[in-house]
Amino acid sequence: MIRIMSSAAVFLILWTLERAFVSALPWPLSALPLVLTVGVYLVQHLSLKDGEAWILAAGILNDLTGLTRFPLSTLSALAAAVVCHLTSREVFSNRSLYGILACTAVSAFAASLTRILSLGVAALFTDLTIDGGAEWRLAFAACITSFLFAIILFRLAKRIKNVLTSVFIIPS
Repeated sequence: MIRIMSSAAVFLILWTLERAFVSALPWPLSALPLVLTVGVYLVQHLSLKDGEAWILAAGILNDLTGLTRFPLSTLSALAAAVVCHLTSREVFSNRSLYGILACTAVSAFAASLTRILSLGVAALFTDLTIDGGAEWRLAFAACITSFLFAIILFRLAKRIKNVLTSVFIIPS
């Protein structure tokens, strides 16, 4: 129970940082999907299923709070979590930097593509107007910033593992 509560607390801190701090940064840094990147890192490098849950929970919270401009954030988060799970288990099963970067890039792309497709469908059935070029630029920036942040996470792997051990998310 302590592990679940600790994981939920760390997730809420990361989600709040993404919504409050990262989204206020100048473009392209504001496109960083912080929870998605850390979630993929947890799944790929530490083999923790918490990462998949964090990715999905971020989408659900985004929809519940309305703090994103995208409809159906849960759908794009679900796509990212499924792609993260499948690619980390079947395709990029090693814990190397290249495996983490590939899994991060593919998961971020899946989330971005699902988001763009849901915007397109919403535009067909409502009076929503979207700028396709801006959406693709945002998707590209999200993929690149998550890719770069995954490199930072990999470089800090020992420190991250020590922190996660100290807050009871992973066993010592």
